Amino acid sequence: MANRRAVLVAALALLAGCGRRDEPPQVGEQIDPSERYLVPSIVASARRLVDDVQKQSGPLYRRDAHAKAHGCLTATFTVRDDLPDTMRTGVFVPGHQYKAWIRFSNGNAALQPDYDKDARGMAIKLMGVEGPKILDSPADKDAQTQDFLMINFPVFFNRDPAEYERFIRYQADGSQFGYFFAGRNPLDWRWRELFIGGQLLGRIRNPLYAQYYSMTSYAMGVEQDSSDDPQPYRHAMKYSAKSCTPPDGRPADVKDDDYLRRGLVEHLAKADGCFEFLVQLQDPSRDMPVEDPTVRWKESQSPFVPVADIHIPSQEFDTPARNTFCENLSFNPWHAVEDHRPLGGLNRIRKAVYEEIAVYRHAMNGNAAYREPTGWCVDAEGKPCDAP
Repeated sequence: MANRRAVLVAALALLAGCGRRDEPPQVGEQIDPSERYLVPSIVASARRLVDDVQKQSGPLYRRDAHAKAHGCLTATFTVRDDLPDTMRTGVFVPGHQYKAWIRFSNGNAALQPDYDKDARGMAIKLMGVEGPKILDSPADKDAQTQDFLMINFPVFFNRDPAEYERFIRYQADGSQFGYFFAGRNPLDWRWRELFIGGQLLGRIRNPLYAQYYSMTSYAMGVEQDSSDDPQPYRHAMKYSAKSCTPPDGRPADVKDDDYLRRGLVEHLAKADGCFEFLVQLQDPSRDMPVEDPTVRWKESQSPFVPVADIHIPSQEFDTPARNTFCENLSFNPWHAVEDHRPLGGLNRIRKAVYEEIAVYRHAMNGNAAYREPTGWCVDAEGKPCDAP
């Protein structure tokens, strides 16, 4: 009876308080020097996930998350002319158009059927972006690309690097829910994180019809002489890609393991796709932290503003060469110009983890000479080429 009462109390706490935190965090970055010591453990867990997927589905070593792609598409990213002055920085040059690659994916590390509930990803790689990038290696620093990574939910369920380290360690151990239900006392279980994680998982009809969010924060402009400034960015932002694609009216065959890829193929065989790229600026006077991505920045307090138009032309993308290219393509939120530097603890640890996993899977797949694409050209073996 006592155990049942404890579970009931915990369930009531979930219903009444899942949207609240103990106290609002600081608005700016609060860097804990000890978080860097979590990186080796996170990398080790991520490698185990990559190895597990390879054993199950081989022969390729795939990503530790977003392993299953629905397709990589060519697109254009055109910056709007009517940008506010506060948003005219970095890649957001009014009227400028970039060639881009867009990768749609499931969120899981496993190659599960599309009808399984999951987060869905949209990753954008702009090309022709001049200027040095934040990543240190010469190949990355000099590459003319900028990455934007999103999923179809506005917040994440881990607050900080320590929480993420625990979560991915449980996942690598094969315990899908161990992170949420650690220990025997239900009052100690991570109910709020479970609630957010449950909302994050779901089904979509077609990747072209969804809205995607950055979840974490990024800089919108940096101060030039700011080496001694603990908060050198001018503004913090989150970004989103909102579909403006008219649905084709065909019902999705959700019994098909790959129905999301099929939906992309069928739609883009006859029609184009489009998204609005939106930016939401932080209001420092509001509860809009950069260190806690579980907190949604309220649009009633700071609305999303359209900054660019994404056009995905009708195309044939489900080919061996394109799919090989898609598998080899790498994304990293730190593959960015300084004006769009990632902010917050989870972004800080992503820098090392994403680099390590990309190097690992490329090496294991015999593709150690990976290089960033410069255009839409893909050769017969699925490698980027230099033709326009």
